[in-house]
Amino acid sequence: MKLSESLLIDHIDLMADEFKRIKALNPGPEIVGLCDRAIRVTKQNVPVIEQRDRLESELNKLRREIALRVEGGL
Repeated sequence: MKLSESLLIDHIDLMADEFKRIKALNPGPEIVGLCDRAIRVTKQNVPVIEQRDRLESELNKLRREIALRVEGGL
C-alpha cells in the first residue's frame, strides 16, 4: 500500500471517529441519522481500497505467470 493510501485510510478512520463523537454529543434523530450514514460510507471506503490492492496484486501475479508461459513456449 502506498503512503498516500495509508494516510487516506487513517483520515477515513479519523472521520468515522469524529462522526461517532458528534453523534454522542448530539443525540437528536436528524444528527444521529446523518452521522450513521456518514459512518457507514466512511467504513465502506477502506475495504474498497484494500480490495483494489489485493486485486492489483493478483493481476500482477497472473501477468507474471502469463509472461513466463509465453517465454517458455507454453
